[in-house]
Amino acid sequence: MATRETVKKSSKLSQSVGAGMKSLFGGGGRTYYILEHKVSSDKYHAGQHQEIIIDYIELGRDPKCQVRFGEEFGTVSGTHAAITKEGNNWVLKNLSKSNPTLINGQPVAKQFFLQNGDEIQLSMEGPKLGFLIPVQNSVKSIGMTRRLSLFRQQALRPYKQAITVISIIFLLALGSLGFFLWQQNKVIDEQMITLNELSQNINKFEGDADSLSIIISENEATQNLLKRQLENLQEIVNENPSNPPPTTPPTTTTTTLPPELDYLYPSVYFITVDKIIVSNQGVSEETTNYGWTGTGFLLDNKKFITARHVIEGWFFAGSDDIAGININLQASNGGTVVAYFTAYSPDGTTLSFKNTDFNFDKSSDEIAVTNDDNGNSLQFTKVPLNGKDWASYITNKTGIISANTTISQNLQQSTALHILGYPLGAGANSLTDIAPYYSSCPVARDGLDNGIIPITGRSFDHGNSGGPVFILNTENKYEAVGIISAGRGETIGMIVPVSAVR
Repeated sequence: MATRETVKKSSKLSQSVGAGMKSLFGGGGRTYYILEHKVSSDKYHAGQHQEIIIDYIELGRDPKCQVRFGEEFGTVSGTHAAITKEGNNWVLKNLSKSNPTLINGQPVAKQFFLQNGDEIQLSMEGPKLGFLIPVQNSVKSIGMTRRLSLFRQQALRPYKQAITVISIIFLLALGSLGFFLWQQNKVIDEQMITLNELSQNINKFEGDADSLSIIISENEATQNLLKRQLENLQEIVNENPSNPPPTTPPTTTTTTLPPELDYLYPSVYFITVDKIIVSNQGVSEETTNYGWTGTGFLLDNKKFITARHVIEGWFFAGSDDIAGININLQASNGGTVVAYFTAYSPDGTTLSFKNTDFNFDKSSDEIAVTNDDNGNSLQFTKVPLNGKDWASYITNKTGIISANTTISQNLQQSTALHILGYPLGAGANSLTDIAPYYSSCPVARDGLDNGIIPITGRSFDHGNSGGPVFILNTENKYEAVGIISAGRGETIGMIVPVSAVR
């Protein structure tokens, strides 16, 4: 009979290894969330995102925690808190006996059902994290290689050796697929030996034998997956009688496939705000915590392009953006605003620029008049999101991306559009781990609609703004035709044609 401690370990293992296996080998119906680090530490930088694909993680200073903080946070306990899945909900549990866990500034007694946008803080003086649920939060939307990396990182520490063994076997199995037709019986024998060796290795892990046995017996999905794999191998053997392998590979008919987009990555930049300096009547004020992120891209004519609302976000401020409204009022009433940005490329290079470096089309800007609490009239600049939502400046670097201004105005309905960018900052995990996310959507109607490329099936989100939109031309090459601007509802979106850029 399993002890209470064994059952407890088994539950953690099920949510760590078991859930991770489900995410790794299919991910059907599984979702993930993002933890956004809001303060810098020796292990994370402010703004860094972690995609969490397993059902149980621990946060604290203990080395076994998946989200670990250093000794600079002395009030964070070794195992301070945990996030676990209960049904379709994510639940934050306070595990610390000496220091509180806070949600949106309020201490959590035992547990709290998390909502998108909640702020988690470990102790009163500890680090803060944002809890974010992406619009497209299916685990299937994450590539297999990335899923495998996340699985290894997030499995509970006592089981990581097992995960490494499983990962190696999985990758070797993928790499050997083409050889199956030649060595069917031999491969099946080797697979069986490998599975037996894996079972023996698992049994060697101290203290986890019982819990591993329990979870393996409970993890019906994993068992069924292995069974289907063996059945598929047997079908291959039955359909292809054992013959000595030919001395030369058989002749096959090749089909030309669309090229990968990764060669374009170095010209797709992750944009961050470093600081904003507002000056008015001889007084200057610097802001460093009014941060947002976006995407930009570099053309082969040295022109850097993004959306205007990425560069001058205060002119697009909503009613709940108090900081943006304040900067808008300053800029609209005789003040000057200079925002400093850094754009990071996946190849490690950077671009530094200011909002004053860019060209804009301000012909749609409107000046409204409002009154302050003392009855004084103040101007307020209103900029609509439309076909003029672009910004450009000439750099001293040459990019890889080519633009086609003619086609951008004459796209046909249902044309496939290919998008690269950093939705919600995802894809920019650190200064050495930057790679844009891919998404796609179709053109909704022929030509332009009020100066924009209309789309349906919107697959981009905040952070994608300013990013490039490509088509695959008749020469099987990608050309930029648009700039991500905004969404309208859940499925409709706006793309500014590159023909609008000056």
